[in-house]
Amino acid sequence: MLPQAHRILMEEIVTATGYRNEWALHHEALGEARGEARGEARALLTLLEARKVDVPADVRARIVGCTDVDQLETWIRRAVTAEKAADLF
Repeated sequence: MLPQAHRILMEEIVTATGYRNEWALHHEALGEARGEARGEARALLTLLEARKVDVPADVRARIVGCTDVDQLETWIRRAVTAEKAADLF
């Protein structure tokens, strides 16, 4: 809503100072957490695939839908010796 010159100046100030408000910081943290969980889920599925463990659609959905990194790490540890996908749970 600012004139272009003012908007550019404000953008330069924000960029130069690294200022981000709490809303932005909160949402950045949420995005990072989601990305970490997605990476853990991908690692888990890759491990199961490498071990030739069949992963039914419902199990895949549970893994991909999980946002708890600690839970995913627990499942990864179990996947090292799991003979079937149900062994994760």
